[in-house]
Amino acid sequence: MLNTRFFSIALLTLPFFAAAQTVDTIPPQVKCKDLPYVDAGTSTCQASVNVLDFVESVTDDVSPTHLIAVGAHKKCTGDGFPTGKNYLIFSVTEGGWVDIEVWARDQAGNTASCKTQVVVVDNGGFCDPIIGGKVFLGSDSAIVKGVVADIHKLSCQGDSTYRQLDLSGYEFGSLSRPGDYLTATPSKTDHPLNGVSTYDIFLISRHILGLSNLSAAQLIAADTNRDGKVTTYDIVLLRQLILGIIPELPGGVAWRFWPYDYAFPDPDNPFDPPFPERIEVPRSADPATNNFWFFGVKIGDVNFSAEVN
Repeated sequence: MLNTRFFSIALLTLPFFAAAQTVDTIPPQVKCKDLPYVDAGTSTCQASVNVLDFVESVTDDVSPTHLIAVGAHKKCTGDGFPTGKNYLIFSVTEGGWVDIEVWARDQAGNTASCKTQVVVVDNGGFCDPIIGGKVFLGSDSAIVKGVVADIHKLSCQGDSTYRQLDLSGYEFGSLSRPGDYLTATPSKTDHPLNGVSTYDIFLISRHILGLSNLSAAQLIAADTNRDGKVTTYDIVLLRQLILGIIPELPGGVAWRFWPYDYAFPDPDNPFDPPFPERIEVPRSADPATNNFWFFGVKIGDVNFSAEVN
């Protein structure tokens, strides 16, 4: 009887110990692969990429490779192991870099992930609208050349420079909107003395003395230290610039810009509220209207005599 009971207990306990010894708690190992780019310039302006195309290798200590589940999602579109489709859809509106999280899950439910990026392009330019850029001098129709615009994408992935464009009065090709917002911020820093003369000092002096009024664009040009007001100190800086005492105006800024369609609430004081110095286009906007047009003035050039070419 003793031997029989011992044998029965042994039969009951052996499976328990065997199960405890085979519990898998080690996650798989997954290594991401960088794709050169995704061309979304198709008839649908979209591209489908299998999630396996983002995987360099995947292994596990227990589960065979063909039984390891793999998934992926774009950053800001979910957390943890993704469920659903085994491919990702990229649109031309995501043009630029897109962050991807790749996940692996073994048979025991252990997960691991890696990160990669892909750049979405429209190689043929078939899907994006043609977007133009121009900068007009003050209130004149003259077009300012050599203005460079930093194009930024604003999205859940952050604010980053997308590309630089020359706003030279020409259409500069197709440009997709890569985030929730697309912004263009122009700049031009060459030739600080361009258009600056003693006549500008004369015009500013008359304004300060109340003998004449300057337009909103002229006031922006007269504010040489960009402190939001026109004072005798602006005249001092211009004199120093003309005489060569200083090589440039404060901050090295030579031009200022504002959107072409911006209406100053108070033209007699264009600094309150502060005027916008960039154009911001939401993703929901009509792409055909996304032309980056600005007015620009050379700081110190109150009579708009600067050479624009």
